[in-house]
Amino acid sequence: MRERRRSLQRAVLLVCLMSGAHAGLACDRADLLLCDTFEGRAVGDPPNPELWSLQLGAGSSIAIDNAHAVSGQHAARIAVMQDRQWAYMQNKSIFPVAENGFWGRLSFRIDAERPKTEGLVHWNLIEAMADSDPIRMYRYGGISVPELGRNYFNWNHEMRPRPDGFSELSQDDDLNARVDPGQWHCVEWQFDGLTNTSRLFWDGIERDALTVIGEAGGVAFDMRPFRALNIGFTLYQPIQQDYVVWIDDVAVDRARIGCPS
Repeated sequence: MRERRRSLQRAVLLVCLMSGAHAGLACDRADLLLCDTFEGRAVGDPPNPELWSLQLGAGSSIAIDNAHAVSGQHAARIAVMQDRQWAYMQNKSIFPVAENGFWGRLSFRIDAERPKTEGLVHWNLIEAMADSDPIRMYRYGGISVPELGRNYFNWNHEMRPRPDGFSELSQDDDLNARVDPGQWHCVEWQFDGLTNTSRLFWDGIERDALTVIGEAGGVAFDMRPFRALNIGFTLYQPIQQDYVVWIDDVAVDRARIGCPS
């Protein structure tokens, strides 16, 4: 019986290793390029300064809190309290990455439903940066339209300052695929600079509409060598009430990581 149990355990382990996605504990692999569960920091502290530098717009904040978490007791609480502001945790230490490509994973929670009278708001969650003049940004975030009950994922490419003739590129998910407030969502993403490919998975399911390869809306783009990763929240339109967002279990690697089970 004991030998049979060991054989079953080995079989389960083999299936997990072959799956390509390492679901389970939040940081269950020592070889990840980056992993942070925000444990080991006191409530009210900033995230680990050895991993992150904070990029904060006016009225924005990021601090460790214990009101909500996916694994452990802590998560990063992000508050964006003014129109068109931002709050990012930025990592540069893992760059450049081999073959200019990486996978990421995080869990996030938007606290509250938006007011029905608030207009469309483009928000951002994940941003890979490249170059410096202009800065090239490759993003996954979403579009909130409270009047229509919509809050769907979105891919975006921007350059700052914008070159002559360039307008930001954008591609939407299914408009009915709703990011509900008050609950945790796990997202995984891939940015592959060799093939100019972006992919997004939501709670383990690939969002085919958000697979973007080399062009969006008929306009071609390329991915330059990545130099920084921003994780947090940004707003691009006026808001009627504060955005409070929680982020936990951030991980980055060269291969797909998977969501914690």
